[in-house]
Amino acid sequence: MSIGNAIQFIRKVQSDSSFRNEIYDLSGEDIPRWLAEREMDFSDDEYEEGYNYLHVRCQDEYEAQELKQLRQWYYLARGS
Repeated sequence: MSIGNAIQFIRKVQSDSSFRNEIYDLSGEDIPRWLAEREMDFSDDEYEEGYNYLHVRCQDEYEAQELKQLRQWYYLARGS
């Protein structure tokens, strides 16, 4: 598990619509297994670190809000 995986996951959800659609179709308990199968697993703490890393690099408020919405979706989807 790693912060790098969390960053890669966030960026891929933002940029790859087929990846995004695949993950949106999963239930909360399936997400960690699905990510592990793709060698992209990370803990919730690592997700937060990745989120914070990307958040401070946002260029404008719109980008920051989009990132925040993705974070909210992730925790709702995971049931956390």
